[in-house]
Amino acid sequence: VLALQDLRTGVSSGKPFATLLGRAQAALPDAAELTNAPWVGFANAGLPTEEALTAEMQGHALGIAQDKLKAKLNTGEDSWLDRAVGGVVGRLKVRRVGAGVEGDDPASVAARAEAALQDGDIAKAIQEVETLEGEGAARFAGWLKKAKATAAASNDLDAVQKAAIAAADG
Repeated sequence: VLALQDLRTGVSSGKPFATLLGRAQAALPDAAELTNAPWVGFANAGLPTEEALTAEMQGHALGIAQDKLKAKLNTGEDSWLDRAVGGVVGRLKVRRVGAGVEGDDPASVAARAEAALQDGDIAKAIQEVETLEGEGAARFAGWLKKAKATAAASNDLDAVQKAAIAAADG
């Protein structure tokens, strides 16, 4: 159980946890959650923390807002005006925020997902992003993979810990 607690700490740190995973696998060889789960593939690089996932979501949301504004202001020509507008828009930090934002466009989904992350609800953020299709889904694919792995790690480690405690008590 100590190896499992060390692994939990390592996984949540955002740093590589391959050594800690190896120790936990050796201590709990029957725990399939420690060998073939999607988060195990992040052992050498580390899983992103919830703070890192939130920051990445904020970056996506800002990028979407800037892209929309550039598209509205762009004349379609490669003029000094378009370049100037692009430069100004690139410095703007205006976007939709909050859980109450309505709509199924990527900007609205990003706002609700960010609000869920700020509330500590990674599962709700994942659920929001999974509603996206097409280009929106492609934009968030990397984030979604990391978020799912982070959530799965937490759930799997909880399950392994409960099983280990039950086996020790039994």
